[in-house]
Amino acid sequence: MGKKDLIGKIYFAIIASVILTFVIGLSGAYPTEPIGPHTLTVQKSTRMLNTSYGPKTTWAEAGNITELSINATSATKSWQGYYGNVSGKLTLDDSTNNTLYDWTDLEPRGEIFASINSSVNWPTIRCFNFSGPDSGGQVGTNWTSTGINATSENNRTGLTDMDSDAINNTFTWGTHKEFLIGTVVINESYCNATATYVSNTSQAESIGANFVEVLLTDGNPGNALVFATFIENQDPANDTDEIGFDSYSHDFQMLVLEDGRSIDHADLLTRYYFWVELE
Repeated sequence: MGKKDLIGKIYFAIIASVILTFVIGLSGAYPTEPIGPHTLTVQKSTRMLNTSYGPKTTWAEAGNITELSINATSATKSWQGYYGNVSGKLTLDDSTNNTLYDWTDLEPRGEIFASINSSVNWPTIRCFNFSGPDSGGQVGTNWTSTGINATSENNRTGLTDMDSDAINNTFTWGTHKEFLIGTVVINESYCNATATYVSNTSQAESIGANFVEVLLTDGNPGNALVFATFIENQDPANDTDEIGFDSYSHDFQMLVLEDGRSIDHADLLTRYYFWVELE
């Protein structure tokens, strides 16, 4: 299957545990840290249908100079979209996964994380800083250099800071809710964030927006980005899923960087590793 078959928005279900061929869990991690899901199943993969927009015509007449106003749409070469549903349970297990008790979570809440790195040092997770190399995210914590910033991540995927779909022109929100990753607090509105669309329409920036996504890193020198999105619904009194980009209900939506611009990488696929933390 070629890259063009996968670059579009993918629908998949996530159930909390590990599938070793795609997602690698954490060995010796704290029980409260994100873990790999049990299964990750690709339900379908689609992309923009170019034939939906046929050519337009105008007349040419010798001696004329004609001003044209043209509006066009083209698929991004730098981002992959994911969306789907989440099911799972909370459990009391020992170190060999023997269960003392568990609770089926019919409407899970929490976060989904994605990175091109197969392991993330969760105790040092924090906000990604566009200007870098130093970032913050938690009160009272001094972080060391990450070695990455918006420019380096843009360049890694064939973008420049001036491109309309560059990372710094995509994650433009400074608003998101406070959340926990393991024992680490990500303070409210501390990170660069964005939100994917609802019913084919962009959302106004607000704490209460749905499908908000936050940019993170674990602070290791040269480490890759960690993309984090919230599992909806955010209302504890409401057990229904939120309406997503296509007017159907989904538990989550998210974007991840993908290099479809560079000549050396245009036909290559990028492996992403996923983790889930249920509340």
